[in-house]
Amino acid sequence: STGFAGNPVVQPPALDSLAAQGVVFTNSFAQNPVCMPSRACMLTGRYPRNNGCRMDGVVMPDSETTLPKVFAENGYVTAALGKMHFIPPKKSYGFQYMRINDGLHFDPRENDYRDWIKREHPEALEAIIRDPNKGKRKEHQPFPCSIPDALHRIHWLADETITFLRENKDKPFFAWMSFCEPHHAFTCPQKYLDMYNIDDMPLPSRKQGELDYKPAHFMDMHLGRDPVYKCDFSALSDKDWRELKTYYYGMTSFVDVHIAEVIAEMEKLKLMENTIILFASDHGELLGDHGLLFKGAFHYDCAVKIPLFISWRGHTEPKYTDALVQEIDFMPSLLDMCGIQIPAGVQELTVRVYSADG
Repeated sequence: STGFAGNPVVQPPALDSLAAQGVVFTNSFAQNPVCMPSRACMLTGRYPRNNGCRMDGVVMPDSETTLPKVFAENGYVTAALGKMHFIPPKKSYGFQYMRINDGLHFDPRENDYRDWIKREHPEALEAIIRDPNKGKRKEHQPFPCSIPDALHRIHWLADETITFLRENKDKPFFAWMSFCEPHHAFTCPQKYLDMYNIDDMPLPSRKQGELDYKPAHFMDMHLGRDPVYKCDFSALSDKDWRELKTYYYGMTSFVDVHIAEVIAEMEKLKLMENTIILFASDHGELLGDHGLLFKGAFHYDCAVKIPLFISWRGHTEPKYTDALVQEIDFMPSLLDMCGIQIPAGVQELTVRVYSADG
């Protein structure tokens, strides 16, 4: 949850400013609590059972009609910037321009960020690829980020987005800017951690014995029997949970600073009045609630309820709404706002958030 979505501790002024100009949805949900199927729903306006991407590692069929494909067919330049989580990473799905930085450190496959580091900053390659803490910490343990801000993938993504905007400012465009953070591994530059006091972090929401009657994988995750994470969350102290939250909020602020850079460039290019901005996440983070961490097949609000706003200066009337919305609403709503026919097979009605006459 971010500031505009009701979190009293986290500090994202750029996102809060954008949200204040648009419609904030307080009852918005991901279709799936993990990355790939969630993103497939955003791209298609269709449920996982229908678009074929039911879980991470399952490739969405080429036959699916996607949002960037429809925009491209209607004369828009389409760009995928950042984490796409496609297989393979540069599978286009209608994106004409792709600058990818998938992977928590470096995806061994196609990765434009890795290639940029190798080409422009080879002296930093080893330090960035090889996390010095890897192998010395458990999956859940946070650690300070030693990568200089100017070489971090968050900074790289903001720069790549700004480059795309400058090159296409006179054309209609659809740009998907996707940050990996906030996400585990929990790592963040110290200056963003310093924005928060660990003692201000609220403890997770949990109740003694609440997992006793849940399906077995809930308790397996809690006790470290999960085959992927293998972390015993029952052993974490209140201080551990507060520290994890401090790092997570620090990552959020790190991203927000670079969103502010992109927005400043859009102001300079005079793009704000003619650009619809939709902000959302592909899932939540358990962060200790119910004795769990990370994400997975746990359909609590903290995992599937997502921050969401749509902002279009001069067109959206600033307000909060508790209308029930889902990721499959993104595609038809954006197409409707742009006056483009919604293709057959899209499963939800559009969400009216603006005045057609401004």
